[in-house]
Amino acid sequence: MQERTSQVLVMATVNRLEFLPPELIRRFDEIIFVDLPHAGARYEIFKLHLAKYFPGLDFCEKDWLRLLRETKLLTPAEIGMMVRKTAENAFYKNVRELSSLELGEKPLTAIVRDFLEVRSQFTPSMIREEDKIIEIRNKAVYARPAASPDRSRWAKEAEVLFES
Repeated sequence: MQERTSQVLVMATVNRLEFLPPELIRRFDEIIFVDLPHAGARYEIFKLHLAKYFPGLDFCEKDWLRLLRETKLLTPAEIGMMVRKTAENAFYKNVRELSSLELGEKPLTAIVRDFLEVRSQFTPSMIREEDKIIEIRNKAVYARPAASPDRSRWAKEAEVLFES
C-alpha cells in the first residue's frame, strides 16, 4: 500500500480489529463500525425483502411498530432469512389449500403474526454471541458509525432521565 503509484481504494472487513497488527491498522484513513440496523433501517430492509416475496404487502402502523420492536436484535441477513422463511411457509400453506391450477393465480399473503412465528424459531446472533458482540461494540467507540442517526418515523424519541 505504501509504494502505490496511483490512487487505490482499499477496503477490508474484520470482526476482531484487535487481531490486526497496529502497523496495518494505521494504514487505513478511516475505520467504520457497522452495527445492528436501527428501526428506520430495519423498516427499509423489510420493505426490500417483502417486495421480492410479497409484492404490495404493507402493514398498518401498529403492526409495523410491533414487527420493528420484535426484530431489534436482528442483522440484515437474519431479517432477509425471516422474510424468506415466512414466504416458504405461505407457499406451502397455499399448496395445501389450493389446487395446482389455482396456485399461480393467488399471490402469497402473510400477516405480522406469521413473521413473528418464524422469528420465534431462531436465536439471533446478537443473543447467541452477545459477549463477543458487546466486546466488539465497546472497542469500536473510536470508529465512525456506518449508519446515520435514525430520523425515520420509526425512531424512538430520546428519553430524558433528569430534567433541569
